[in-house]
Amino acid sequence: MDEERLRMRRELMQRVRRQKTSIYRRQNQTASGKQLFLFRTYVTMMLVGTAIVLSFFHTETTNDITKSLKEAIAYEISLDTIKQWKEKAVTVFEQTVEKKENTTDIQSQQTTQQQESKTNAFEPDLNEKSGEIP
Repeated sequence: MDEERLRMRRELMQRVRRQKTSIYRRQNQTASGKQLFLFRTYVTMMLVGTAIVLSFFHTETTNDITKSLKEAIAYEISLDTIKQWKEKAVTVFEQTVEKKENTTDIQSQQTTQQQESKTNAFEPDLNEKSGEIP
């Protein structure tokens, strides 16, 4: 009986340890991914900030540095991707312009209809004999 209890207790402790280590591993994996993302974001922001600050000073060195940064960024993104983004931006811009034009057209039509309905309202006959029954 005591041996069975000890065995059960050992198995339970081993299961608990395995669960803790698996949870710890999962947390480490997600944490490392988040930390890497934050680090990359930080580095990118530092590079952009440096480029902006350097662009305020017009010397040959700063021009060379900003040019090399722009080339490095352009090297990372393919020309096809940039063209696709440009096409998407243009289509979205055109759609928003069309929507605005359509809404202004609809609103102008509604206002003209309201004005017409006001002018087409019933107007009583104001002749002298209008009150007589024929």
